[in-house]
Parts: sequence; structure tokens; C-alpha cells
Amino acid sequence: MSHPPVVFISSTSEDLKDHREQAAKAARALGFHPEMMEDWSASGRPSVEACLARVAKADVVVAIVAQRYGWVPDDTNPKSIT
Repeated sequence: MSHPPVVFISSTSEDLKDHREQAAKAARALGFHPEMMEDWSASGRPSVEACLARVAKADVVVAIVAQRYGWVPDDTNPKSIT
């Protein structure tokens, strides 16, 4: 049995909650399985490696971008994770 394609939906969560919900709804309507942080276990912030591993398994990545940054990992790479 084949699995539905996975779409990783990325954005900041607090300011774009409604947009995230609509993106997930649209993905499901098109036969995709949305991969969203809301569905991850509550273990605090995931590591950069954990986020990248989920992105690598996705068939599609959707980034919803607005005016707010995500979190910045505690390492020498100052990029925001969103």
C-alpha cells in the first residue's frame, strides 16, 4: 500500500496559526499528509537535526513567511529556524 505524499509546512506558529491550519486543510484535500510541528511530541524545541530529518523525508516543503523570525539555535550558525 502506498502512502500519501508528505508536505512539510513551515512557518512561525503564533502569528500564522490560521494560515498553517488552512495550509494543512488544503494539503489534506489534495491527498497529502501534512507534517507539522503541532503533531510532534512535546519534548521542547526540536534540534536542528530533527527538523532537517523531517524536511529530508518530505516530498514537498511549504514555507509560509511573514514578518516574524522563528527560533535561533544555540550554535555558531545564526540562521533562524522556521
